[in-house]
Parts: sequence; structure tokens; C-alpha cells
Amino acid sequence: MEMSGPENKRPADRLNAYGRLGEAVYELATGRGRINERLEDAFMCVHGVRPEDFPETLRGDFVWIMDEFRSLGPPWDEDRATAVKTVESAPSTVDENRAVEIARRMIALESRMGSYLDPEES
Repeated sequence: MEMSGPENKRPADRLNAYGRLGEAVYELATGRGRINERLEDAFMCVHGVRPEDFPETLRGDFVWIMDEFRSLGPPWDEDRATAVKTVESAPSTVDENRAVEIARRMIALESRMGSYLDPEES
């Protein structure tokens, strides 16, 4: 019998969020260009991830990251679920120190998220 409630989807959603964060971290580490440009690519990796995909203790960190992206030029719809326009012009105008802080928090979140995954689920 297959269950489809939110509690039963959580491991798959968490694994997806972790994978997307991993892609974002990869873009931050290996992408071409300045940090601001790599941040654009990182954003595109995580734009479909939702706060509910994270354990409660990590949601605030994810929301902070996404709020920072939103403050760069509103790419989100009201429920933060869908990117509604490109962020290509916004990150190039962000202060480099701010871009570095966003990147650091994204890397830390990806690392912390890994500890919440059951090895049998991945």
C-alpha cells in the first residue's frame, strides 16, 4: 500500500533538496566568473526547492538564503515556489561581500543537510 501524505514524501523531498544544494555548491565552486555570476547559477539550481523540503531546524537557513535572492530583484512568486523571472541582472549588482555570505551559508546548509539523510534512503 503506497502512502502519499506529506510525512511520507519527506525523505524524497529532503534528498531532492540535498541534491539541488549539492549542484548549487558545485556551481559556486567550479563555475566561471566572479562570485556574483556563480551565484546566479547556484540560484537556478535551488529555485524549485521549498522550505518544507528541509528539516525544521534548517528551514530558517534556507529561507534566509532565498530571502537574500528575493531581495536582489523579485524572482519569486508570492509562495516562493516558482521563479517568475530571471535573476541574471540582479546578482551582478550585489555587493561582493554579501554574495560571499550567501554562498557561505548555502555551502554550510548543504553540509548540515547531509547529516539529516538516512544512508539507506540515498
